[in-house]
Amino acid sequence: MIHSPKQQLKKAKLETQLHLKNKFIQRLLLLSGFRFATEYQFSLRKWKIDYALPALKIALEVEGGVYKKSSYIDKETGNLTVFKGGRHNSSIGFIKDMEKYNALAASGWLLIRTTPDLLFSEDNISTILKCIEIRTQENNAKKKIIEEINNCWVAVTDALPKALQTVWLTNGKGWCCLGCLVEDNEGWHWSESNGVIYIENGEIVSECESEDLDVNFWHPLPKPPCC
Repeated sequence: MIHSPKQQLKKAKLETQLHLKNKFIQRLLLLSGFRFATEYQFSLRKWKIDYALPALKIALEVEGGVYKKSSYIDKETGNLTVFKGGRHNSSIGFIKDMEKYNALAASGWLLIRTTPDLLFSEDNISTILKCIEIRTQENNAKKKIIEEINNCWVAVTDALPKALQTVWLTNGKGWCCLGCLVEDNEGWHWSESNGVIYIENGEIVSECESEDLDVNFWHPLPKPPCC
């Protein structure tokens, strides 16, 4: 198939862009150990991120056409507007980018912005690596907190609280409440707090209603600070 000069130029441009993208991804992989995705869709509105690291929610947007002279015709008024910069610098483009970036922020993404000529710059690479370091530290801290919480929960198959000791109860599948282990004519069962809580003999105590709960884990309450 014979391509026109215009088609050949477009093809060569796309090949160059693909080569630069792969080169940039390999550079980040070598420096950080993380592989970024390109044209990553993060929203149902089909917004895409130029370079994304979903595992750490880091987004890199490359703002093209900064030095370009552009124009557009307002569909309502028919007026022609000429401005410096690409689509991102037009009023419509600015508003659309603002919606996209706000959606990123609301979803917990960390956004970095750069231009094509600064993509491989030391400052841009340094910023990306710093964001990866920060997000990795945050994730590790969250994991540590979750592990500490999980380690404090006791499986009922491993041990039981003292009779009538008020503790946190859960089945590990979505619900949690205050309660205790009580005994009646039918034997031992788990009972839920009725909401009346007070301190007795240096312990947090709650009145419990007789109810047989499906409990798999329990968690001791802390000592009240006033005792």
